[in-house]
This record gives sequence, structure tokens and C-alpha cells, in this order.
Amino acid sequence: MAKVEPNQEGKSIVLRGAFNPKIFSPMWFVRHDLLPKEEAEAADNVIVTADISTFTAGWLHIRALQPEFFASAAESDRFEALRDIVLGAFQILEHTPVTSMGINSDLHFSTLSKPAQSAIIERFVNISSWSTVLPGEEFISLSTRGKRADGREGHCQVRLEPSRRIENGIFLAINDHFELYKSGDEATAARACDVLKNCWRDAITRVGAIVEHVVHT
Repeated sequence: MAKVEPNQEGKSIVLRGAFNPKIFSPMWFVRHDLLPKEEAEAADNVIVTADISTFTAGWLHIRALQPEFFASAAESDRFEALRDIVLGAFQILEHTPVTSMGINSDLHFSTLSKPAQSAIIERFVNISSWSTVLPGEEFISLSTRGKRADGREGHCQVRLEPSRRIENGIFLAINDHFELYKSGDEATAARACDVLKNCWRDAITRVGAIVEHVVHT
């Protein structure tokens, strides 16, 4: 199969821990030189409360809950900026309790035809054997998880589904998960910052390798 570039791609960074949502207003990011003032002032869907803060400023979407902080971008040329904003925010908030973090990628591919889509699915796992016990079975979702190869705690999980946005397309969701809490230790955002500084490039490379294996082989 010829190399196929994703038709749509998004990336998100998700931290789990204990957060104070109210501080994550658009202007907080401005005050710390993480977001241009004009983008913050034009932000849409702004909610800032003690329980949830959320806004969309151009390409950037932020959502903060007490147990979770989520930041995402849907433009590939903004992925580095996404990483820099999250890194900058939690370098400032380095003592915030953070127990785990995911660097997540969502990709939609057009396979051009139903047979091409089926070939990719079959490479992921053999589903034809189900036809004898589930007549007319339809592929919905497949996932696999592997251990980290970098010595850090966590895993990498890949989910394959038909794309709901592109006819006969493929959707890949890749969760590069890092466990930051160790028993007896204080888990803080400083560990998440260390991952973003030292593991970001490897995470991007891993996405490319997974796409090559699933879509292009």
C-alpha cells in the first residue's frame, strides 16, 4: 500500500492529579507569557469556576477539572507549541500533585476503498474467524497495549477503529502513558515536565513507527 498521510490529526496532553481549575483562565496563560493576549481575549466557550475551567483560543483547547488537566491541538504545525504551553504552565506549577500523564495522538486516514480498509484491519488482527459464530459481524474497535521500552513506568496503547469522519477510513488513537507516582514518593508536576522535556521527541517518533506498521506495511 502506498504511503498515506493522515487526513486529520490531533494531539493532546492529559495530566491526572489534583488541580485548581479556577486558575487556568485565558488571562493566566497571558500573564505567564504562554499565550498572546489577543488570542486569549478572543477565546471562545470560556468557563472559569472552582470545578471546571475550559476555553478554546484559536488552535488551543484547554480543559481543567479537579482530577484532570487536558490540552489539545488539531493542527500538526501547533503540536510543538502545545507541548511548550503545557510544559511552561507546569514548570510554574511544579509542586502540583500529578500522578500520571498521557501524550495522545488521534489520526484519521483515508484508505480510498473498503478492501484497503479491510486489509489494514486484518493486519491488526485476524477477525475473519469470527464469521462462523457471529454471522455478519462488523468491525467496531480493536486495541493493543505494550510495555514502555524507555525504562519509565507506563505503557503505550493503540486503538484502531473505522473513521467516523472519513468514508472507508481508519482512525488510530495512540496513548503514550506515563505513570509518575511511585509508592512513598510525592508525585508532582516536576516529573511531568521532565517527561515533556526528555520524552516528547521519542513519543512523536513512536507515533510515526506505529502508523508505518499499521497503515503502510
